[in-house]
Amino acid sequence: MKITLSQGILVNERSKEIDEFTNIVKTIESDVIPHKGDFISDSLYGEFNIYEYEVTDVVISYTDNCCQVDLEPMIVGSKELVQRYKDEIAPWHGWE
Repeated sequence: MKITLSQGILVNERSKEIDEFTNIVKTIESDVIPHKGDFISDSLYGEFNIYEYEVTDVVISYTDNCCQVDLEPMIVGSKELVQRYKDEIAPWHGWE
């Protein structure tokens, strides 16, 4: 099954300005379908010194053989880091 992981990157938990948050995605193939409350580990997370993030929502389409998985957001602390992780760091780990 095609699984698309989706995660927000925020300056802080109250970020509302357009330059204070962004979203990244990573698509993988797996027969293991995550469930809400599970934790996902990825090489990207070593960059943050946090090694797993919780699954907050899962939508499965058996017709299209795909699954959308939303993860808790990453909090990075500054607008500059939001863009740096999106443009430079996340792509090195297979995220778009």
